[in-house]
Amino acid sequence: MTDTTPSTGSYSVAIYEHETDKTDRLRITFPRTNGRDEGEIIVRPSEYNKRSQFIDKLMDLGALEPDKHKWPTFAQIAESANQDCVPIVTPTIGWKGEHPNRGFLLPGYWVGDPSAEPLLMPGARDDCIANGVAGDLLTWKREVAVPAKWSPYVAIALLTSFAGSLLVYSRIREGFIVNIAGQSSTGKTSGTNAGVSVWGDLGNASIWDSTPRALAETAAAHRDICLIPDDTELAGDGKTSGLERLQNDIHTLASGKPKRHSKSVSGRDQLPRLDARCTVLASSPETVEDHYRRRGLKRTDGDRVRLLEMRVPDASEGGIWKYRPDDEKRTPSELSDALYVAATKNHGVAGRAWIDYLVSVQTTLEEDVAKYSRDFIQRYAKDASGPKLRIAEKGGCLFAVARIARKAKILPWSTECAREITSFAYQEFLKAGFPDEADATTFMGALHARLKTKGVFLKVRDGALNSVDLPADFDGFAHQKTSKVYIRYDAFVDICEQCLPSRAGGQKQIGSLISALQASGVLLPGHGRGSTQDTTIAKGKLKLLVFDLNVMRKITSKS
Repeated sequence: MTDTTPSTGSYSVAIYEHETDKTDRLRITFPRTNGRDEGEIIVRPSEYNKRSQFIDKLMDLGALEPDKHKWPTFAQIAESANQDCVPIVTPTIGWKGEHPNRGFLLPGYWVGDPSAEPLLMPGARDDCIANGVAGDLLTWKREVAVPAKWSPYVAIALLTSFAGSLLVYSRIREGFIVNIAGQSSTGKTSGTNAGVSVWGDLGNASIWDSTPRALAETAAAHRDICLIPDDTELAGDGKTSGLERLQNDIHTLASGKPKRHSKSVSGRDQLPRLDARCTVLASSPETVEDHYRRRGLKRTDGDRVRLLEMRVPDASEGGIWKYRPDDEKRTPSELSDALYVAATKNHGVAGRAWIDYLVSVQTTLEEDVAKYSRDFIQRYAKDASGPKLRIAEKGGCLFAVARIARKAKILPWSTECAREITSFAYQEFLKAGFPDEADATTFMGALHARLKTKGVFLKVRDGALNSVDLPADFDGFAHQKTSKVYIRYDAFVDICEQCLPSRAGGQKQIGSLISALQASGVLLPGHGRGSTQDTTIAKGKLKLLVFDLNVMRKITSKS
């Protein structure tokens, strides 16, 4: 480092190498007027060498005027610098260096070899949630991590927040977003509050910016941790709703290969490519999947494996607090309020403890993540393939986080607790991402229950169908010899409206459910273009839906 001594105050100039493009940068710290804290600026040598213009820029930043005669040139600074050990300046936080000697950088906090500590660009510090700490880890564990066991939604929010630091050690192909969807007063915001508390102050949560470039920059500022923007209701711009904005941003945030954006000034180079290697935790009033389905719009499996969603039950059903103990006297609302207070008073400590531990065990992280992920998939997704397997891999990553955080003495959750939380989340991801299949399974369960209830459906043991004599108001009958169930269309709709309220009120919703039932093999193909078969019974020919009872039993026994 080279020091200059202006007529008033003291300037400091040091040379750094930029981590990304390997070019030189100069860091200048300078005294400011009226006794304020010193300022800092990082510039290219070409900008620094334009002495008069650069000093004017410093003055605009509140700097005391330096002595121009004592102002060193870049050549003088480079000559006096230690060329064998030029420090690094970086635009991003996260893992730095080469395995197995990596360090981890947060704003104002470095874990690793002290001599290899990089300098974080000032703008990156301002955009990152991980700015500062408060409280202590013991209190955070007692008042945030322990109550999270009673809410799989809060628990998954915590695991998602921690998971960004393990992406580089996992074998999943892309990052992922977890969206917690629920109406107001369900407590969904408690999940994002808990996630924010891992890394920083609740007041530092990111906002949805209006431009793709700004969003990419915000994601890059959270490299290897978690980006937690405010509620997607606030993301709309008048033309596009917040949920549509989240859908449009999926591949920017979770593709692993961010787009390159051009500068608006003609003739200039494109802005540098930004790497959004982080997890994302979001919240919304409804799932993106449901929002798009209501509008008759389609999403791809590529979208579904990147955006994982959980529906929060209504407030009348307890909202997020699914496993609240019987002896817990606080109401769900009071639990959410207590969690908010705890997350406000104790933040950042868990994230720092997490990276302290990860850096210390980095040589075994890849092996551990793979081991725990395999365990999860073998237990809960052994037969999964395609997009469902890729979703299961994310579930395995979250399970690995829970087990490693237990070893780190950060999350006081047993193995069984971690399995219960992550397996529940995996099923919720599938239900939200593939609602037709989930609803088909729910319908099968409801139909199976009705078949077991005496007097609901008539049972015909054997004989030809044309000899079956039924009352005029029958709903359906089970033909035991062929293991087929025959149901009137209006009775089918009635069952849907009772067990699947979301399917009520439209042929489009019923039609997509019929397609899912046919795809599963439970509902046999109809005659012609319809979904019903022409079935002749004693009273004549009827159009009935025909279900294969054997296939239905196999599916319901697995679910």
